[in-house]
Amino acid sequence: MKIAHRIMFALLIGLLFTGCGDKTAGVEGRITDGQGKPIAALSVIFKQVQPTEGYEQFEAKTGADGVFRVMGLMPLSDYMITPLSDKWKTQFKQKITTLDAGQNLTLPKPIVIRFQVMNNGTVVDTKTGLQWLIHSIKDLTVDSVVETVDGLNVAGLDDWRLPSREELLSLQEQKAPAKPGAEAPLIQKTCCAWVLEPDTNIVDWKFYVEDNNELWLSNKETPDNRVVVVRNLSTPKKAAVAKVEAPASEGASLPTQAAQEPAAKAPESPVAVKPVVSEVKQDSSVRRASRKACAEKKALAAKEAAKAPAAPAAETAEKPAPVAKSAAPKAVETAKKDTPKKAEPQPAAVSQVEKTFTVYFDTGRASLSPKELIRLKAFYSSIKNVKGAIVIEGHCDTTKADNPAHNLRLSLDRASAVATNFMQMGLSHKNVSFELRGMGDQRPVASNETADGRNQNRRVEITFIEK
Repeated sequence: MKIAHRIMFALLIGLLFTGCGDKTAGVEGRITDGQGKPIAALSVIFKQVQPTEGYEQFEAKTGADGVFRVMGLMPLSDYMITPLSDKWKTQFKQKITTLDAGQNLTLPKPIVIRFQVMNNGTVVDTKTGLQWLIHSIKDLTVDSVVETVDGLNVAGLDDWRLPSREELLSLQEQKAPAKPGAEAPLIQKTCCAWVLEPDTNIVDWKFYVEDNNELWLSNKETPDNRVVVVRNLSTPKKAAVAKVEAPASEGASLPTQAAQEPAAKAPESPVAVKPVVSEVKQDSSVRRASRKACAEKKALAAKEAAKAPAAPAAETAEKPAPVAKSAAPKAVETAKKDTPKKAEPQPAAVSQVEKTFTVYFDTGRASLSPKELIRLKAFYSSIKNVKGAIVIEGHCDTTKADNPAHNLRLSLDRASAVATNFMQMGLSHKNVSFELRGMGDQRPVASNETADGRNQNRRVEITFIEK
C-alpha cells in the first residue's frame, strides 16, 4: 500500500513539472525600414509591463529576412517591444499581449522603423533616402542662412543644403483615423523653417508640420535659433567639389511642391507640378528673402494681378513681381475688392469655379463669434456637396506693441479654427483638400491706425476652387 502511494506521489510531481514547462508563450514578427526592406541583426527587447519574477525581460535578434522569434514569455501578459541598434536609436515602442500557455502570437503587420537617429546626431528617413539635421544657431539672420548652410560641416559631411518645401512636407506621415470610417485628424502646421524652392533661387520662410517623428524630437531649439538642413543619403562626399566646379543656381535642383510660392511672387496656386530631382549646386546668385519683404511683395503682386484679370492664376504665379519697400494698405484693399468682380473663367481652367469668403475675429481671439459662425455655415452650405480644394488664409491686425511672431502664430490658429469648424459641419477630406496659411500682420487690407481698419484686418480669407 505504501509503495502504491509513493508511486502516485511521484506521478503527481512529474505531471506538475511537466505542466510548468508548458506555461510559456511566444511571439514572432518582422521589422522593416520605411521602404519595406528587412532590417537584419537588430536586437528586439521584450520588457514585461507588470514584472513577474522569471518573466521580466527577453531579447531576440532579427534574421536576414527581418524576422524575430522569442519564446519563454509569460502567457496572457503585457510586454513592451523595443528595437535596439548599436548604430542608431528609435522612439518606436509597441505594446503586445501574449496568448495562452503553449501558443505563439504572430504580429499581423511588420514593425516599420522609418526614422533612425544616428549616433552622430543626424536623422535618416529610410522612406525617402534623405538625411536630416537640425543645426542650432544663435541669432540667425536672413542674410546668414545661405552662408551658414554652405559652410556647414557636421558628422564629417559637408554637402548639407536647405530643403525644398516638398521635402519638408515629406516628413509628415498620414495619420490613420481613430475609428474605421472616421475622418483623419487635422494636423496643424507649426512655424517655421527655411526652404529653397527650385527654379527660384529664393530662400524663404515656410510653415511645416511637426508630428512627433524623430527629427523634431532630436532638437528642441526654437525655429528662430535653428536651421533645418538635408542631404541625399546616397550622395558621395565629393558634392563639395561640385559646388566649386559647376557655377549653377542652387535652386534649380530640388524637388518641387504642388504649388510654388516664391517670396517675390504672387500667392501660391494649387496647380500641381511634377517633382524634378537633380544634384544641388550653390553659388552667390541665391537671393535672400526676409519675411517682411516676402509679404510686401505678395501684396504688390496681388495689386498687379487685379490690373490684369485675363491672366490665369498659374501664369500670374510665375511672373516676377517688382520689389517695393511697402505696399499701401488702401491699394491692397482695392485689389481685394476688385479682383472677384473682374475675374473671368480662363480657357486653361474652364472646369474650375472659384468662390471666396471672409470671416472676422475679435482682438486676440482665434475662435469665431456666434455671428461669424452663422455666416460661415451659410458659406459651407454652398460648397458642402462639391468636390474641390479650399485655401484658408489667416491674418492679424497690428500695433507698434505687437509681436510679429505672436501674430504669425495667431493668424495660423485662426485658419486652423476655420478648418476645424468646416470639418465639424461635415466637410470631408474625401471631397475637399485643405491648405492652411498664416500670414501674420503682413497683408493688411485696411489701415491699422483706426479701429475699423483693424477690425477688417483680423480676418480669415477662404478660397474654394471647385474641380
